[in-house]
Formats: sequence, structure tokens, C-alpha cells
Amino acid sequence: MKAINFMNVKKDFKEYTALSGLTAQFDQGCFYGIYGRENSGKTTLVSLAGGRIMPDSGTVLADGQSILTDDSLMSQICCSAEARMYPKLLKVSSAVKAMKRLYPNFSEKYAYQLLADFKISPDDRIKSISDKQQPLLNAILALSSGAEFTFLDEPVKQLDDLTRRKFYAAAAKKFESDGKTVCLATHLVAETAGFITHVAMINDGRLICCCPVEFFTKNGYSVKGKRGIVDDYTIGKKVFGSVMNGDTKTAFVLGVRPISSDNHLSFSKLNLEVVFAEMTGTAESEEEN
Repeated sequence: MKAINFMNVKKDFKEYTALSGLTAQFDQGCFYGIYGRENSGKTTLVSLAGGRIMPDSGTVLADGQSILTDDSLMSQICCSAEARMYPKLLKVSSAVKAMKRLYPNFSEKYAYQLLADFKISPDDRIKSISDKQQPLLNAILALSSGAEFTFLDEPVKQLDDLTRRKFYAAAAKKFESDGKTVCLATHLVAETAGFITHVAMINDGRLICCCPVEFFTKNGYSVKGKRGIVDDYTIGKKVFGSVMNGDTKTAFVLGVRPISSDNHLSFSKLNLEVVFAEMTGTAESEEEN
């Protein structure tokens, strides 16, 4: 399987619109960070990729075939969720066996290794797994599936920092060894940016960018100085956001970062957390200062 495509996908729920014409492509052999704020559409995207829900309009395709009409494709796509995914009375070991039946390339050895690493006993019943650990269990079984595309929805956001980073490292190691696509949907940009190769940002149900991480780290920079001087400098440049702190302005520019700064302006590399905040409107805006 070479790619999964979302083609002008729309999905409404009673309370809100989750996806409003989203078009995106996820390619084979990439580790994606799917970044978005709460209620941005991340969970809906993952559920659609796994065939758990249907779009109101648009299509989700795998190598040009609808995932809803070709059952053989579903054994190549595995999606985890935040919610409890298995019957409460089922033992963890039974969930492992169930996944083995669904996914022919599922690795029991790897699953049990990860369960031990994260101190989840195979003899535990699903009902005994805490709400905080449920997404982790789901993600462990998904990572073990051997699927060509694995989508993980906020697998560890409720856990402590050390556990979260340990899981990201495990996911990255699995990606590097298998070369299969992993898509990590989260709002925790700062702590995941060092593990991913590609970034897809979603805001208000629409894709606002999907590209290699290097696009920002090599082709973008920030410029800081007095407001008027920064405004003059950025004339004719591609500015995608800015913030004010008193009379000091920082603008975020796509382009080649100048080699040196002068007495009035300073230039810095961009990082994904700053890009995410600006492009999804979570940073302090100029008007709010």
C-alpha cells in the first residue's frame, strides 16, 4: 500500500462539524505527526482511516480504492483510539489473540515485549486497565499489528512525561525497523517533534499543511526587533504569523534564514511548536496585545 488519500472529506456530528472538506495524503514509509487542537478533527480523521465511521461526503482511498468497499485493505490499516476498544471482561492476552486473527502480520512477541515494558500484565482483564492506560494498551496492540499504515489517536496524553517519551521512542524505533507508516495524532507538539519525519496540521476540520518537518526547519525562520523595523524587513516576504511583546515584534517567515543578524534585528530557527501555535491560532495575536 503506497498511500491513503482523504478526498474532500466532510463529517458532521450533532454538536459540531468535525471535518469540513479535508483533503490530505499520507504516504508509505513516513512517521507523521498529525497535529491539531482539541476538537480540530484528529480523532474523526483516525476513525475514518480505520473504517469505524463513514464520511458524510468525500472519500477515503487506499491506493485508489475505497476502504469501505475493499475489505482486504482493512488488514493493512490499523487504528487505535482513546476509548476502550475491547470487551471489559476480555483478558489482555485474549485481545492479543484477537488482533492476531485480524492482522496476519501481527507480532505477538513484540506485543508482549511492549506490554512488559509498560507494565501491563497479559492476565489483566480489560476492565482493570485504568482509563489513563486504555489508549496506551490500544496503541501497543496497533503498533504490533504489522499493518502498512498505523494511526494512533492521542495514545499517551494522560500519562506522565517519562512514559509518554518512552512510548514515542518505541514508536519511532518500530517505524525505523519496519519502514511502515505511523501516524501519531496529538496536540503535544513539543515533545513529539523530535521523533516524526512529516507533519500534518489540522485546524477547524481542514488541513492547513502536510509536508516533511524539514520544510519548516530548513526553509523558515523568525525575525525579532522593533515593530516598525520588522514590518519594513518583511515587506515582500512570505509571513505566516507574528506576535507582539510590548513594542517588540516577532514575525515568522518562510524563506532562507539570513546568515547573520544586525544591531536592530535578530534571526532564529523555527520549531514546530511555534509553527503550530501560529498556524492554528493558539499563539497570542498582534491585536490581542
